[in-house]
Amino acid sequence: MHKEKILGALDLGPQAVQLLLLKYTQDDKFETVGEFVAVTRLCDGLSHTNSLSESAIERSVQAAVEMRTIAIKEGVDDLIVTANSAIREANNRSKFLVKCHLALNIYPQLLNGIEEARFSYLGARSDLPTDQAALVLEAGYRTVRAAFGQGEDIHKAVSMPCGAMLLEEQLGPDWQHSILKQKTAHSIIKKDFGKFEEDFTSWAPRSETTVIVCGDLATSYAAFLKHEFYDRQELNSTVSNIEELSSACKHLAHLSLPDRTAIQGMDRDSAEALPSGLFILTVLLRSLGMINFRVSTAGFRWGILKSFMKP
Repeated sequence: MHKEKILGALDLGPQAVQLLLLKYTQDDKFETVGEFVAVTRLCDGLSHTNSLSESAIERSVQAAVEMRTIAIKEGVDDLIVTANSAIREANNRSKFLVKCHLALNIYPQLLNGIEEARFSYLGARSDLPTDQAALVLEAGYRTVRAAFGQGEDIHKAVSMPCGAMLLEEQLGPDWQHSILKQKTAHSIIKKDFGKFEEDFTSWAPRSETTVIVCGDLATSYAAFLKHEFYDRQELNSTVSNIEELSSACKHLAHLSLPDRTAIQGMDRDSAEALPSGLFILTVLLRSLGMINFRVSTAGFRWGILKSFMKP
């Protein structure tokens, strides 16, 4: 029997710096200690300048320092620091990573998209039986991750540069009001998805697969459905279907940004990106012929810590 320990996953993402603290118990289970978020918008303007702005770098480094302080106060035994794959696009990514290293005394692991998709899969399927087949989809702010497998054996994982905020940048705000722009968005999403779709369609356990959507926007969707914005455990395993998803997407897309922001518990980033995120998930689910799905409030950071504790 091993000693209980507190593990931390600190992720430097394109929109926010996020910290997950879990207690790894003596019976090999994980218990949530706390989740903390600081919106820093590190990758704002990256598509146009190919660089991270000085102000965004400073905001993110400062937030990371504050998160590390929280982790230490909570008694963290091991802290893993990762940098989102979107940062690879920045010409000055090394400057950012070195600043983080100097401030944290930990050099962030700069992940690639496939690694992120694999971690999302491992975290999101945490509540399933050990040998259950699963398909995990995550529509993020800058990337879309998808993976499927049997148990923790991942058959295929991909990451695609067509996240919710990238669609907003390419097509403009309120793009879903235009049928032409919807068709353009559909083409952008499907561009890099064909091989994954082909592999999943021919995969033997497909008919017995549990479909899971995860990530910040999926959690916001569950919160919108349940009118519950504070209890992540209550939101976890929310069951939905593609028609409900499509309906929510259309409803939110036709609200103004101030009206979406006014929804209880909806922060500005989620309000801005959620319609595009739901559109992405709708396209992917329809392409794969999947109707029903569940939401997981676990995901990427959970997957990192589960992988860390693997023998």
